[in-house]
Amino acid sequence: MKHKAIWITIGGGLLLGIVLLIIILQVISGVVSQSNCSSTAADVGDISDNASKDEVAKYVYSYLISKGMDSVHAAAIVGYVDAEGGLSASTVQQGESAENTGWGLFQVTPVTRLKAFAEKQGLAWSSAAVQVDYAWTELHTSVQDDGSTSGSPDWYDIYNHGVSLSEWWNLTDVSEIAGIYTDCFGRGATSHYAYNDSHEVQARYWYGKLAGNTDTGTSGTITTDDTSATDTGGSCGSGSDSDSGGASAIGEKLSYYDDLEPYLEKWIGKSPYNYGGDPSNLNSEAGAAIGTDCSGFVGWAFSKIGIDFSGRPSTGTMYPANTYEIDESDAKAGDLIFFNGGGSVHHVGVYIGGGYMIDDENSGIKKSKIWSESHFFARVKSSIIPSQYQ
Repeated sequence: MKHKAIWITIGGGLLLGIVLLIIILQVISGVVSQSNCSSTAADVGDISDNASKDEVAKYVYSYLISKGMDSVHAAAIVGYVDAEGGLSASTVQQGESAENTGWGLFQVTPVTRLKAFAEKQGLAWSSAAVQVDYAWTELHTSVQDDGSTSGSPDWYDIYNHGVSLSEWWNLTDVSEIAGIYTDCFGRGATSHYAYNDSHEVQARYWYGKLAGNTDTGTSGTITTDDTSATDTGGSCGSGSDSDSGGASAIGEKLSYYDDLEPYLEKWIGKSPYNYGGDPSNLNSEAGAAIGTDCSGFVGWAFSKIGIDFSGRPSTGTMYPANTYEIDESDAKAGDLIFFNGGGSVHHVGVYIGGGYMIDDENSGIKKSKIWSESHFFARVKSSIIPSQYQ
């Protein structure tokens, strides 16, 4: 009986030790988790109240990247911020009441939570550092009226998209990411989940401009040295099933295709999508790092072999002014493929045969399979084709 009592005592002690160890680990885990949700301004630096729009965009993007967010999600949120508050931390859009008034970069309502959150960091609510930290925090937990954080993330699928927050983190299309974030985080009076919605348009623009070109320095303080701007232009689409191969024709090809091919494949995987970017950016390696958009890329490539589309290349000028529709069965390498979802032409690429094309989309210039049923093929009009190809 004495031995039995000893073993019971030892067993009880071990059990108590295990319980205490579990509690300690949970406390440590909670502290680490909380530290990842919110940072003081000293951790990330701040930005001048007089910063330009480009500087604010780069600041928000760089902050999110520094927290571990991938480039496509970070750019999507910059697009949201641009569409909502014009990338101004002091923007106040008056609503019918204080509760309906949007404040700052993310148009936060009610502002009492943002102000309390800022006060805990010893900063004004109009600080860009506080506002982007607030938005980051709300992707992991909720900010309470007293500025403290607890509970589930501030994410509600009010328009029934069927996308949870965990699923949103796994999305890869910058337009979709921006649209879902706008509806589930911003929660406006109407859904903004649409390709031509301003949040998604701006997300595509900033993804092309910022992705892969951010300088975060080595000290942890975010810098904003790169303020280069691009021209305005047409918007482009998004695809999948990319192929890193070159632009070799698959099947029949048009007379000029062999000369066109080197320009189609020159920047594959090397140039980002930049909504409105000058096509001449592709004339140099430095410019290609800035990039252009779908029509800019196509227009640039064709111009290199003497086929010049009207004005600044855009989907609207390429078709029907410079091309005419053909049957899919007649399409050959060198024909253009236009995408017309939603009732209007919004994207263009160069068909290379076998169901493949070269285009400039969300992830930049690449070879990919045709990714939408809403498309048609078009051939360049003979009136703009040089005589050696006739």
